[in-house]
Formats: sequence, C-alpha cells, structure tokens
Amino acid sequence: MIILMRFMVAATIVFIIADIIPFPNYPSGYIATTISEHNQNQKTK
Repeated sequence: MIILMRFMVAATIVFIIADIIPFPNYPSGYIATTISEHNQNQKTK
C-alpha cells in the first residue's frame, strides 16, 4: 500500500512538472495516457 501511494505521489509530481515544462519529444497527453494505462493494468491483475 505504501509503494502504491509513493507511486501516485511520484506520478503526480511528474505530471505537474510535465504540465509546466512541456517536453517537445512527447505528444500532448502522452504522460496522462501512460498513467491511465498503468492504472488499468494494475486493476486487471
């Protein structure tokens, strides 16, 4: 449970930083899609 919380905090920080500083290499919404896909993978297991 602690690991999951740490992941959520890290993902939130990364998402905020990516929102402030858009990476030219990544298309818009790439990180959000990655996070949502990861969450879906966690639920299916």
